[in-house]
Amino acid sequence: MSSLIINALVNFYAPLILGILYGKIFNVSQYTRRELSKIILYIFLPPLLFNSVYKRSSAIGIGSLIMVTITGIVLVFILLSISYIVFRKNIEFIMTSIYANAGYLPIPIASLIWGNDAVSLIGFYILGANATVNSIIPIISSKKGLSEGLKRLKKYPPIYAILFGLFFGSLSIKLPLLIQNPLDMLGSIAPTLALIVLGLEASTMKNLDVDGVKIFLFRQLISGFLGIIFAYIFFRSFIVLQSKIIILEALMPPAVTNLILAHEYKLNATKVARIVLTATVLTTVFTIPFTLYIFSLLGNST
Repeated sequence: MSSLIINALVNFYAPLILGILYGKIFNVSQYTRRELSKIILYIFLPPLLFNSVYKRSSAIGIGSLIMVTITGIVLVFILLSISYIVFRKNIEFIMTSIYANAGYLPIPIASLIWGNDAVSLIGFYILGANATVNSIIPIISSKKGLSEGLKRLKKYPPIYAILFGLFFGSLSIKLPLLIQNPLDMLGSIAPTLALIVLGLEASTMKNLDVDGVKIFLFRQLISGFLGIIFAYIFFRSFIVLQSKIIILEALMPPAVTNLILAHEYKLNATKVARIVLTATVLTTVFTIPFTLYIFSLLGNST
């Protein structure tokens, strides 16, 4: 394994472990953990995504960004169809199988190893996958339907950050340092703080949940396989950066946002919380180091 991958793993697990230790020692409340997640979503993640899209290199063309967005959309719909068959209309299982952690986990990994262009690609994956999921879940979990999902999207800051970044970047609009410097500073906080908050969440888990293991396996086997297929169909190579991002995203565990949606739509929030935490722990312990090792064998060509 290359020194770059080893350094990235150390930088990835250090804040994660510190978050776990802090949570164990000080018993951080659910309210505090939730508010920290909102702070990341509304304050620190948008500048990071804006910068990644605004500053992307010419090597990452609009075509690649669009293909990654389409991949996120198509993958969600295919997983939805399969999960309906596998989980027999169990909404908590279906929701956690299609709504993956598209930002908090992959962004720290990608930024540490591949830099700004990788975060830009992740931003466009989020644009496709999260917009689709936030439209679907209200339909399958309540009687509120599509209109409720669109209302949620209006309050989802990362989408605005990505679109504004694309607008300013495409027009080559130069931001003054008075604006760019605060954006850089705020965005740089997001990856580390997201890992600390993830550690705080993991600190509450006492044992693995059987349902969480099922969703973990579903994400690794079915979603991971589809990610590999899409990466090859769209980019004809597994060593280009676009393919690595698609595969990485396909392997991610359920998003913590599933818990918020479970409360909102009167689902079994306790079950959802156990699923999310179990799948996240298993992914961070097994999937991430193994995947990065495979990527290191394939080489670091972008």
